[in-house]
Amino acid sequence: MERFLKKGTRRRSATPTAPSPNKQDCDCTSTDSEKDVLPESQKNSKRSKISTVWKYFKRSDDKKLAKCLDCGKEYKTSGNTSNLRDHIKRFHPSLEPDSNTTAVKRNDTASTSSSCRSSVNSVASLFKRAVLYESNSKRKTDIDNALTEMVAKDVQPYNIVENEGFIKYSQVLDPRYKLPSKTYLRDVLMSNLYKETSAKLSLIFQEVTDVSITCDLWTSSANDSFLTVTSHFVHNYELKTASLATKKLLNVTNHCSQNIADTLRNILIDWNIFNKTVCIVTDNASSMLKACAILQIQNLPCFAHTINLVVQDALRVDDAVIKNLFTKCKSIVRFFKQSPIANENLN
Repeated sequence: MERFLKKGTRRRSATPTAPSPNKQDCDCTSTDSEKDVLPESQKNSKRSKISTVWKYFKRSDDKKLAKCLDCGKEYKTSGNTSNLRDHIKRFHPSLEPDSNTTAVKRNDTASTSSSCRSSVNSVASLFKRAVLYESNSKRKTDIDNALTEMVAKDVQPYNIVENEGFIKYSQVLDPRYKLPSKTYLRDVLMSNLYKETSAKLSLIFQEVTDVSITCDLWTSSANDSFLTVTSHFVHNYELKTASLATKKLLNVTNHCSQNIADTLRNILIDWNIFNKTVCIVTDNASSMLKACAILQIQNLPCFAHTINLVVQDALRVDDAVIKNLFTKCKSIVRFFKQSPIANENLN
């Protein structure tokens, strides 16, 4: 054994080696494989990680803002994505990314798989954005305007845009169009249409010399009283009619002639046609006749209302035979109206 150890000692001593100054120098003499692995590991650990939230946002040129690719909302950003991730979580939960950032690809297989997923997500995102029209697109603006005109001309309620049948009908016509809410329809679209139409009508009134007015007081189903004023005039050799206002009296608790006259005067002044109004057509109510006298504008009683009054006066007779005849006629009419079977047999 001693002989073997001595022999091994002689062999080690016989091999010339350079002296190592310290232990650290010895550790540096590693294998080639160790040299290759260590720098790659350090390189991977230093690579920056890209958040998945940037699949759904696009940075501005100055890198200060981030714009949502789905709804167009912009947020300030300096590299932190917390507010961007919160936006996706609250407004686009179906697009919510994972809580952890995407890891750097370490091999060709993982890189290819990730690229495929990114492509699929990008295509899906683009497809979803293409489903609905942009809020400022011309197509959506044209449909909004057509919808507003339909509601105005056909006297439709604002909540028609919330009716299930109308929503389905709109989606079949154009799946990319999203109906506005009734609040937006009333406060924005209808208000814009009123301003636009009023401006056009005001320009027409500047070219007109004479205007006639029809007005009447009426009560709504909610028991509110309104005064409706309609204008009639000739423009470009054509007879035109335009509704000017439907509004409550200045004093809603008083239907006297002075209150009616003051309300009507304000409407005509707003349209700058008070001095152009040559005639006001009303019913034969004494308050309306006196209101025209206060305004010093000629009054013309409604012909249909006058005929109705004439017929009613003619039927007010003291003859018993005629009264009995009227009673029998009313009974016959009442019978057929109250009996669906009798009404069907009559038809």
